[in-house]
Amino acid sequence: MTDEAVKAGLGKRNYPKKAGTYPFDVLSPKGQEWIDQRWDDAVQTMATETASSPMVTTAKECLDTFKASRRLEMTPQMEVCFLSDHFPNLLQVDMCRITGASPRMVSLHVNTRADQIRAWKAWRKAPLPATKHVTFNPDLMDT
Repeated sequence: MTDEAVKAGLGKRNYPKKAGTYPFDVLSPKGQEWIDQRWDDAVQTMATETASSPMVTTAKECLDTFKASRRLEMTPQMEVCFLSDHFPNLLQVDMCRITGASPRMVSLHVNTRADQIRAWKAWRKAPLPATKHVTFNPDLMDT
């Protein structure tokens, strides 16, 4: 929540005392009303922007088809990874529109996926560890 939103009375940001935890926002009734007034327009705008791009429409259809074929629900991270793997030219803002995840979370998931791919490629290129060479001796076989 921005400082301006807090000053406007829309809510407040809580900073936990425990180290390693993240701050979280709480909306006031005024903030909830502010969101309610704008929610339908925001959803309509996102749907219009998504429908206006053929690549975004195709990506959303592919993701929906894939999700329908699974037994378990996909997490937002799984959805973002699917989109970034299958549609590498898809903008992060479009991933936000498709998945409903925040820009921050999409960026985090995209960067995590890139790190995973980099690590896998490095592991794949690394030489295999040297093993002791053993020659076959048929005389040592049990018969």
